This record gives sequence, C-alpha cells and structure tokens, in this order.
Amino acid sequence: MITKYAQIDAQGNLTNKCDVDLTSGQVNASMDVLGVKFEEISENFYQSKEEFETEDMKYRFVIEVFEDPDEDNKYYTGLMVIKSPESLSKENLEKVAETSGIKPEEVNYQDISMYGFQATVASKMGTEEELQGMIKELSKEAVAIESLLGFFLDKPQNLIGNTGWDFLDGRIG
Repeated sequence: MITKYAQIDAQGNLTNKCDVDLTSGQVNASMDVLGVKFEEISENFYQSKEEFETEDMKYRFVIEVFEDPDEDNKYYTGLMVIKSPESLSKENLEKVAETSGIKPEEVNYQDISMYGFQATVASKMGTEEELQGMIKELSKEAVAIESLLGFFLDKPQNLIGNTGWDFLDGRIG
C-alpha cells in the first residue's frame, strides 16, 4: 500500500509530499526533516545528506521505518545518530570493514549501522494510520537533538545503563 507523506517545515506544516511504501517501509523520494535533507541509501535506510560535527566527532542522522513482525499494522520509526567512518577508532573501523567484507576506506554509514555502532535518539511505535504523525513528531525532535546531541547521547539506551556514547563506540554489554 502506498501512502503519502510529506516534508515538515519548522512550524510543523506538511509540504513537499512523497510516497512511502508501507509494506516495505521504502521512501520513494527525498524527505526533509526540518531542514535536514535525507536521501535513500537502501530500503529502510535514509541518511542525512549533511554531515554534522561536534568537537569529538562527525555524524549523520538516519531514519528507519520497520513493520513490527509480531503485530499486524504496527510500525516502528527510529531516528539514529551514526559516527562518520573517519570518526570511528581505527580498531572499530577495521571490525566494521572485516564484517562487511570490504577495505576500511570503503566503509560507509550503512556498514557502521549494520554493525551496531549507532545510537537511537528518538523513536515512535504506532499503527499505519499514526505513521505520518510519528514521523512528524520525530522531525520536530530532530531540531533539539541536533543542538543538544550530547545530552541525548548521555541517556541510557538499555537496561544495564549503556549510553548513546557507548553504542557509538561499541562499548556495549
């Protein structure tokens, strides 16, 4: 089923509609999240066109949409932060490259994400009918997250207390 979604401006108004295939979670057009432009890299993986930078790292935002395999008509949307390949430690870059079967200089954001070096900074779960609203809410949250990223990464990401920083650096468990 194809449902229309749209770019959301700073006031929360919908603009620039695009198609989303809810059976696969695939976005069939570029999507802006409050000025942050995303591009489709592969099915279910959309990274910001712009690379952001803090004192400690370069990073990109990623939006992923998944259908819950255990429940009908339930969808998960997540906004994640992923360090750039240049910002990973040499050891972690080599781990990602080895697992992906590529050279370290070929590692990209999707490879890093698939290895697990990502921090979820916002997420929503709801029905197909709520999906547009969930994306809109995440879009609004992206503004605060970009300007206050350190605070969001300081929060525990799991029940044993690993923070977003731990996930970005592979110090989990």
